[in-house]
Amino acid sequence: MQYRAGVSDRPPDGAAEGLVPEYVRRLAWILDDAIPIVGKRRVGLDGVMSFVPVIGDTAGFGLATIVVLAGVRAGCSWPTVARMTIHAVGEAVTGMVPLVGPLIAFAWKANSRNLRIIEADLGDREATRRESWQVILVGLGLAGITLALILVSLVVATYTLWRWLMN
Repeated sequence: MQYRAGVSDRPPDGAAEGLVPEYVRRLAWILDDAIPIVGKRRVGLDGVMSFVPVIGDTAGFGLATIVVLAGVRAGCSWPTVARMTIHAVGEAVTGMVPLVGPLIAFAWKANSRNLRIIEADLGDREATRRESWQVILVGLGLAGITLALILVSLVVATYTLWRWLMN
C-alpha cells in the first residue's frame, strides 16, 4: 500500500469507511513502506529501528500495538485481533535476531499486513475469522514445538552436566 494524502486502500464495499482512522493508515505506511529503495521496493522505519538492539524492536512493537488496537476499536473479532497480535509479536521477536532480524522486519511488514486484516475482517468477518483461526493454530503449534525443543535441550544439558560432575 502506498500512502497518499487523502487516499487510502479500502475494501470494495466500503466496510472500513471511517472505522480505521487515517493516522493509523499513515502510521502503518511510515513503519512499513515510507522509504523507497531499489525499483518499486519500499521499506519502513520499523526495519530501520530493528538495527538498534532491544530498544528499536520495543519501540516498533509499541507502535505496532497502535495498529492492533485500531482493529479492536473498529470491532474486529477476537480471533482476528489475536492473529494481528501474533504478527506484531512475531516481527518484534524475530527483529531481535542480529542482522537477520531487521531483514525480516523489512520483508514481513506486520503493520501493513494487520491493516489489511482489519479491512478484510470488516468486509467479510467469517472468512477472516476462519483464516485467523488457522494462523492461531499454526502459531500455537510452532510455540509448542519451540517449547518442546527448549525443554529437551535443558534435559540433555542437565543430564550431561550431571554425568560430567559425577565422574
